[in-house]
Parts: sequence; C-alpha cells; structure tokens
Amino acid sequence: MDLPPGYPPPPPPPPPPPPPPEPPPAQPPPYNYYGQPAAAPPPPARRSSRQLWTILTAVAVVALLLVVGAAYGIAGYVTAGNKLTTANRAIDTAASHRGAFDNAPSTFDIERSDAKAFQSDAAAWVQTWTTQSTTIASDDATLTAAGGKLRDQQWLTIIRKGSLDSASGRIDHAHKAMDAAKTIAIDRQAEGKFLVAYANFLTDIETFITKEQGGDALGALATASQLPADADKAVSLSGDPQFPSELGAYMRSVATVAKDLVDYLNAVTKGDSATAKSLQAKTNDDINAGKLIDISQVPTKVDQFYQPYIDTYHKELGLAGGG
Repeated sequence: MDLPPGYPPPPPPPPPPPPPPEPPPAQPPPYNYYGQPAAAPPPPARRSSRQLWTILTAVAVVALLLVVGAAYGIAGYVTAGNKLTTANRAIDTAASHRGAFDNAPSTFDIERSDAKAFQSDAAAWVQTWTTQSTTIASDDATLTAAGGKLRDQQWLTIIRKGSLDSASGRIDHAHKAMDAAKTIAIDRQAEGKFLVAYANFLTDIETFITKEQGGDALGALATASQLPADADKAVSLSGDPQFPSELGAYMRSVATVAKDLVDYLNAVTKGDSATAKSLQAKTNDDINAGKLIDISQVPTKVDQFYQPYIDTYHKELGLAGGG
C-alpha cells in the first residue's frame, strides 16, 4: 500500500547480534570413558625437578653420614684394638719376668765357712739384683707408655671404652706389682753390698791367718790393718730397714774386735808387751761379748721383711693378667 506523502519512513532494521563469546577449553570429565576416575594432571615440570634434587641431596647426605659413621666406627675399633694389643703385650712382658725375679738369690746367710766362695756369691748377688732392677724399670716404663696410649684419642675409641677401661685397670695392677718388685730389688742390692763388704772382711781375716801361720809377720800386719775399714763399711751398710737390729749390733762388735786386733799387733811390733797383754785381754773380752749376740734369726727376720712385698707382687701381677 502506498503511504501518503510526508509520512515518516519506517525505522531501519536492527543490526545483527554480536557473535557469542568463545567458550573456555573443555575440562576433562571427572571420569574416563570406562567410568574410572581420570588421572590427575602431571605437576608442573619445574616443581618436579626441584623435588627430585631435594630428594637426591637428602639421599647423598644420608649416604655420606653412613659412610662417615662406618669409617668412624671402623677407625675407632681398629685404633682401640691396637691400643689393647700394646697394653696386653706390656703386661705379658712384665709377667714373663716373674720366674727370673722369684728365682733371684734371696737366702741371706752370713755364717759362711768359705770366705772366697762367699765373696763370689755376694758379687753375683749384687749383679743379679742390679739386672732385676733394670728389668723392672724397663717393664714399668713400658706399662706407663701403654697406659698413656689407652687414654689417648678417647673421642675416637669410645666404641670400645669398656675394654679400654678394663685394660687401664689391669695396667694399674701391673704398676703396683712393679712398685713392690722395685722395693725388693733395691733392698736386695743393698743386702748384696753388705754381703760383699762382710765377705771382704772375712777374706782379709783368712789372709791374715794364713800369713800369720806362715811366719809373715809384716804381711799379716798389713792385712790386719785393712780389717777395721772393712768392718766399718759393713757396719754402715747394716742399718738398712730390712736388717734386724741384732745384725747391726753384731757388726759393731766385729768392728771393735778388728780394731783391738790391729792395736794388739802394733803393740807387739813395737815391743810394748804390757800394752799388748792388756789389749789381748780386751780382745778376748770383746770376742766373748760378740758371741752373746744371737744372729741365728737374722735370715728369718729378713724374709719376714720382704714377705708383704712379695705377696703384693704376686697378687697384683695376677690381677694384671686378669686372674
């Protein structure tokens, strides 16, 4: 139909609608085709790498600690074992000398008829106990060194602390044994020196008698002149604590008689018969006084002095050996 002129024209048609927005990417369904839960998406690559290195680092640290711990344990065990071996050897060495120590001369006897044999035995006595003293000192030094090593590097050897403490205790017992042995050896040497001095005195007496009976008046006088010095030396050596008081009294009596004899011989040589006669009487009186001194129990009393030390030596050496 034709519109009348002047009538407004109809509005233009509306513009077409804009295209719909693009939909987001489709999410995977929570279940797969077979109805099973869908697998979780893999973690981001960077995070996975960090976790891997963290795990590897932790494993490496643990492995290192295990290696270090094993090395520490092995080193400590071996080091402690070496120390224990050294300690045991030191104790065994000291114990191995027990036989020689026990069999060293110890019978104190001054009532000997053979002066020359007595003199030889006395010299051997001194030599033997000097050797024993040297051996004891060496054993003691070895024990000290071994005991010191037991206490070294305790941070490393703690794994065998019980064994090391036990060995240290046995070393202490061995030291006590050596202390007792040392006392015995030193005093036995002193005995030997006394015996040598007394044996020298008896040898001079024999020589004097031989020369006197052989008509060698001057030789007899020269020999007799040595008697007081010999006797005085023996007297000075008889005051050690292992000797009972009666030995000192006996030796002082012997020294008095020796001086009487020299004075008597000098008076005879000078032709002073009155003095000689007086000195002869004095000499006889001094000899009789000396005979009253009982020295028969001297050896027994000397043995009694040493017995506590001998017992300690044997006991402590047994404990050192684990007995």
